[in-house]
Amino acid sequence: MTKLQEQLLQYIAFHLDRELLLGVEDSVRSAYKAAHEDTERRIKHTPKSRYRSQVRRYLIDDALAALSSRFESKIIATEPRGEHYILLCSGNITLSHIELHASSKPRLAKHRKLMSLKNAVLEPQNYDFWMQPPPDLEDSLHVVATVIHPNPKDNEQHQPALLSLTVPYTDWSSNHLDVPLQEIYPFFQMGEESNQVDTAWPSLKIALRKAEGLD
Repeated sequence: MTKLQEQLLQYIAFHLDRELLLGVEDSVRSAYKAAHEDTERRIKHTPKSRYRSQVRRYLIDDALAALSSRFESKIIATEPRGEHYILLCSGNITLSHIELHASSKPRLAKHRKLMSLKNAVLEPQNYDFWMQPPPDLEDSLHVVATVIHPNPKDNEQHQPALLSLTVPYTDWSSNHLDVPLQEIYPFFQMGEESNQVDTAWPSLKIALRKAEGLD
């Protein structure tokens, strides 16, 4: 992790409720365990991986939606309709989740593009002259709890291979930040001790653009 990424993570930790992130991690792990147990109980003779992945997805969604008793959350229908996604909010940070296999990349979808527009503040402002630019979202960011599935052939199917926090590009082609959850928690204490996080944000945005070769 670069120094600039550490500063970005400190900014996120300053604004994101630590209890929310802990709740997300616990929800994912509990849903994973429940999906594994359900699959083992129900599927005896046919391949289990497809059923297990479907149960994981819906149990994780339901568990994250249940966090609404403590945090602001929304269940939003996709466009075109047919599916849904969960959006959690903490101050000026919004958080969603995605599930991937280790070698796969997120599929760009309309709802993902909409959520990640906030992260345009970290990217070049090369907009079409004749088109209205996106709104100035100032210090808002969208972060993603990324769940990496274990290989279907592995014996350990009751827990994810990796849980990380990512800050995706607006087109989801890569990430400004991708950090395992366990490496994030120490930054919450750093954020509590600092009163300069917000004042450093404008210069941090510029520095991140330059470091990524975007300005």
